[in-house]
Amino acid sequence: MAEDGDTAAMVKLARLQQAACVPERADALYRTAAEAGDHLALVELARAHVSEGDLYQAERLARAAAKSGDPTVLLELARVQELAGHPHTSERVAHAAAPYSTAALLELARLRRQARDFPAAERLARAAVEAGDAYGYALLALIRQMTGDSQEAERLGRTAAADGDTSALI
Repeated sequence: MAEDGDTAAMVKLARLQQAACVPERADALYRTAAEAGDHLALVELARAHVSEGDLYQAERLARAAAKSGDPTVLLELARVQELAGHPHTSERVAHAAAPYSTAALLELARLRRQARDFPAAERLARAAVEAGDAYGYALLALIRQMTGDSQEAERLGRTAAADGDTSALI
């Protein structure tokens, strides 16, 4: 139970408080659970700060959550930063997430590709590959194909296939 220091119960109760539109009580419960070491509470606090527009505090909490074993909040924060028009901040967050998960790097690479910022997309996809994510090769192949370098696209597609990702072989 939450009164007995059960952090999982605190997080559940905080979610109920949020749903009931009592954000102050939810925030207090999340903070208590986070101080007791609950990384899900850190994730929820980071999400709350994102929705409030306090991206500095959200990033600080997201990094703490990632160190506790949940890098997904860094992916979410990187995406929010990118969509808010802060590409340098989103890249910094994605690189911070890379030791835990390369998903943020690949997601930003996809967003940059969609925005036709091919140099940035390629840089991010290469960073994912360098961090050990072979799926970045398929994204690199697509970027090269879109920029007219079909020879390099084919080479990267073959590399991706050799690493088990056949999606790049079109």
